[in-house]
Amino acid sequence: METEKKWLVTGAAHGLGLATIKYLLSRQQMVIAIAEDTTRLDQDLPDNPLLDTILLDPTNEAQLAQLSDYLSVKYGMIDRLVNTTSTALRLIHYLLPLIRTNDKGHLIDFSITPSYNESLSVMIRRKAAAMGIKVTAPEQKCPVFHFSFN
Repeated sequence: METEKKWLVTGAAHGLGLATIKYLLSRQQMVIAIAEDTTRLDQDLPDNPLLDTILLDPTNEAQLAQLSDYLSVKYGMIDRLVNTTSTALRLIHYLLPLIRTNDKGHLIDFSITPSYNESLSVMIRRKAAAMGIKVTAPEQKCPVFHFSFN
């Protein structure tokens, strides 16, 4: 199978991010994995030529700008961005210009955002849509538990 798309996945070291990466690699897709700790990725997926693992602190503005420059030079455009963490919202802001436009790019946002980040997440999704980037953001409902002590 020929490599068709370049995928960038945030929150790549665990959970949904890691599962997404494993699936994409099984489909022979090029994956750029962004994580705050790459140890597990390096252990679980060693020496895969379709995987570029990048260590990143999403709160470090200098690293965010450097990453954007690095990706632009190395990959040009990114076809799909899968966000699985609310800490990557600023990262997405930096990366939107690298995602293919004209309805060819796709932002898939699985982040569970606290209320103070929710408006930022909505703003980024709207900006992406305005740029011609398809946006998928599954609605997530968290269970509410009520406790009573008698």
